[in-house]
Amino acid sequence: MLRWQALAETHGVDLVLCISSALRHGMVDQEEAQRYECSGPTISPIFAISGLGQLVDACAHSDRFITFGG
Repeated sequence: MLRWQALAETHGVDLVLCISSALRHGMVDQEEAQRYECSGPTISPIFAISGLGQLVDACAHSDRFITFGG
């Protein structure tokens, strides 16, 4: 995780997780942990969970779009 944190801090990158994928894999922030009555967050606070609206907005204001995984 330290490399993700370094990337975010050095280059001002937002580390955003897709809410659907995150929930499917048991990855929740504090807010989602409370909403789904989990014992607590399972991701670092450097990550944010968001939906398609933020993705569409980011794509509209970017010249590149990178994804990892399948």
